[in-house]
Amino acid sequence: KRGVRFAETGEIDKAIAVWQEDPAAAYAHLDSARALDPLSAKPDLVGGAIAARLNDGAKMVSLFERSLDRNPHSWYAHLELGLAESLRGRQSVAVEEVRRAVALNPREPLLQEILLRLVRGERIAPSSLDAVFVDRISARTG
Repeated sequence: KRGVRFAETGEIDKAIAVWQEDPAAAYAHLDSARALDPLSAKPDLVGGAIAARLNDGAKMVSLFERSLDRNPHSWYAHLELGLAESLRGRQSVAVEEVRRAVALNPREPLLQEILLRLVRGERIAPSSLDAVFVDRISARTG
């Protein structure tokens, strides 16, 4: 199992390294990672994040849904799926997904803020969250 996880991680690392120049190659590496460990949600989480950065809402939805099939307790996947659904104009589905994220991670204040914004009808780009998380990490690490 350890060798499989190492190989899976290697394929994920390759996908992360090439996604900006060659998204198709990145997705192929993630397909390989998924084949190496079909129970892992990580290849689909990474793929969904890549799709978000590429503004590919349909692929984002597909990959985060597949991730949740493997791990329905991932607050991050529910959050991103909610944002993808919001961008597609499916606000009620978006609100429900972010409510699930809040239930799974009630101590994350950003989730409450996002939920309130979605309830008000706002659409939130996933890239806007990147800046918040980067700022938070920078503040903690100096």
